Amino acid sequence: MLESLPDVPFLTDWYLLVQSELELIEGRPSVALALLDADTRVGTSAQARVLRGRAFLQEGQGEAALAEVEPLTAGGRPGVTGIEAWVVVALAQESLRQDGAALIALTRALQGAEAEGWVRPFLGEVERLTPLLERYRTAVLTPSPLVDRLLAPSAQASRHVSLTDRELAVLQLLPSMMSNEQIARELFVSVNTVKVHLKSLYRKLGVSSRREAVLAGASWATTDQSTAVPTA
Repeated sequence: MLESLPDVPFLTDWYLLVQSELELIEGRPSVALALLDADTRVGTSAQARVLRGRAFLQEGQGEAALAEVEPLTAGGRPGVTGIEAWVVVALAQESLRQDGAALIALTRALQGAEAEGWVRPFLGEVERLTPLLERYRTAVLTPSPLVDRLLAPSAQASRHVSLTDRELAVLQLLPSMMSNEQIARELFVSVNTVKVHLKSLYRKLGVSSRREAVLAGASWATTDQSTAVPTA
C-alpha cells in the first residue's frame, strides 16, 4: 500500500504515523517502533515521538518513554501533541512508581485539554489512565467534567466520534492535499461551508490542524462504527 502512494513526503509520513498508531492499537509496539525509526524524517516529528513513547509504555519501558516525550512538554500552553506528551509522561511516571510526578503531569494534560474542550488526546490510553484518573479525582477537590467523562461507563464509547455525512466527506478528502476551494468544488458546496465543516471536524476530533485531523481521522476510521454512525 505504501508503494502505491504518490511521491509526496506528507502522505508518506502520514501513512507511517497512521500505520504505527494502528500497530499500537493492535498491541504490537515493537512493530510501531520499527516503523518510526528516530533516524528518519518522520521519526523526528513530535507525533512520532509521542507514538514511540506510547510504544515504550506498552513494552514496560517507562524511562525510555519519558526520554521520548519530555522535550515536547517544554514551553507554554500545549497543543494536542503536547497534551498527548503529558499523558505519556503521567503514565511513565506512574509505571516508575512516582505517584506525585504522575499526578502533576496528568494535571498539566487535563488543564491544557479542558481549556480547549479536547478529549481525543486521552482516548488512546484511556484504559491505562483509569487508575490514575481515579486517584486524581480523589486527590483534587475541584470537579473536572473531563475526568468525569473519561471515567464514565460510556468512556469507551467516547472513542467513537459522531460525524455528519458532510464532515465525513470532507475528512476523506483531507489526505489528498486539496485546497478548501478544490474540496468545495468536489462536494458542490461553498468554500465557507467547507470551512464550517473543518472547524466542526477539528472540534470533534480534538485537533488544531489539517495534518492532525488526517491522523485522527485515520484512527477514527479503524474504530467500531456501530457507535459512530454518521448523521445527516
